[in-house]
Amino acid sequence: MLWALFVSALASATWLPGSSEALAVGCLAAGITPLLVILVATAGNFLGSALMYLLARAGRRIARGKHAPFAERLFARYGGAALLASWLPLVGDLIVVAAGVFRYPFTLFALWTASGKALRYLAVWLAFAGWK
Repeated sequence: MLWALFVSALASATWLPGSSEALAVGCLAAGITPLLVILVATAGNFLGSALMYLLARAGRRIARGKHAPFAERLFARYGGAALLASWLPLVGDLIVVAAGVFRYPFTLFALWTASGKALRYLAVWLAFAGWK
């Protein structure tokens, strides 16, 4: 079940349709340790975002479009902290791609993005724990 969560989390961080929250809740309901669920989901979701970042970094010319000014303003205003929102649907994908296009340092990208992803799955666990 954890492999399915990992793959689902990875795919949901790309432009593929899908979401991993329901599977994360399923893992929690099955009695899997919350920390393990958070770590596996965060790792998969981060790797999906890292893939998007690297593709955007390699394809800079393709990725510069009508959303480039928005992303530039976002990074100018918030810096790497904007990547904390990388888990948000659609907007998060744009933030990740912008980080790659504008060649934001990968180490800082990894730190901010992994933190945002971990907060996402921590929130899922807290919501599940409160609902349960």
